[in-house]
Amino acid sequence: MLHIDWKKGIESMLSFNPARLYFVLQEQSDEAHAVAKGRALTPSIKEFAGIANPTLIPRRELVAYLGERGYDNIKTYEKPVPDNKTMVGLIFANK
Repeated sequence: MLHIDWKKGIESMLSFNPARLYFVLQEQSDEAHAVAKGRALTPSIKEFAGIANPTLIPRRELVAYLGERGYDNIKTYEKPVPDNKTMVGLIFANK
């Protein structure tokens, strides 16, 4: 949801009343940059970066937002990746 208003995106998904939701978040120690500066950007990300300032969605905000909408975080996976980042998989279930 890097390229959209994440709350609007979630509301759109919730309109289908899904039993489960799956998300992958990127977490990093230095959240000032969503993309490593030394990497070549894909054309779509490069274009978007010129329009908006992409930011990471804090895990606690996503979990709280979905909790208020009737979804529990039932499973979390974490995997360290390059650039001091961690990819976090989250599974939510409708209460």
